[in-house]
Amino acid sequence: MASASSASALSLKLFIDTKKDKVLFAEAGKDVVDFLFNILSMPVATVFRLLKTQCLIGSLGNLHQSVDELNDTYFVTDKSKGILLKPKLAISTANIAPLLFPNSSAALKTCYRCPLHVSDDESVRCPQCNDTMYTEATSLPLQSRYGEGGYVKGIVTYMIMDDLVVKPTSSLSIITDLLDKFNVKDVGALEQKKLEISANEAMKMLKASFMSKTVLTDVFLREN
Repeated sequence: MASASSASALSLKLFIDTKKDKVLFAEAGKDVVDFLFNILSMPVATVFRLLKTQCLIGSLGNLHQSVDELNDTYFVTDKSKGILLKPKLAISTANIAPLLFPNSSAALKTCYRCPLHVSDDESVRCPQCNDTMYTEATSLPLQSRYGEGGYVKGIVTYMIMDDLVVKPTSSLSIITDLLDKFNVKDVGALEQKKLEISANEAMKMLKASFMSKTVLTDVFLREN
């Protein structure tokens, strides 16, 4: 795991049923929830490239391979193939998921504009003013008017279930209800474990989120 001094590590606290060897839920802050929610904004091809086809089933791999093997002469522009195989990241990703994208600033999507339109290709001409997209547009990170970036507010602690259901931890009664739901008879068998999510574990969580309903248990208790 990452050391406590790692600036990019994400912290969370697991609540583990030691008798069943299962994570019941985790408590985490805004940074972990932003990281998980940001998975929804990632291009499919980016996920595919990160996981190196380890968890992708069905025919998606065939589509990726078809694009890779198709001769450049069949694409509309010389950038089309690259856009499909290595799509640029949303600007918000740089600050939210540094564990998955340590060099994300170099891979952020760049846009170009004329007075009327915006394009990701500076050679495209505007259909109205016939100008090229000569001016690089500056994208701003996802940020609220209160200066807080990311997706969720940081004023509360969040509860993350084993299957990645996320909800605010609003009261102790919720935790009590969960213990009843999971039929935890012996509270003494409930272990709390604080840890940090390293880059390696972040990748495992990404992979498990596509394959499993017990993500936290699989990543942190049953790595093998």
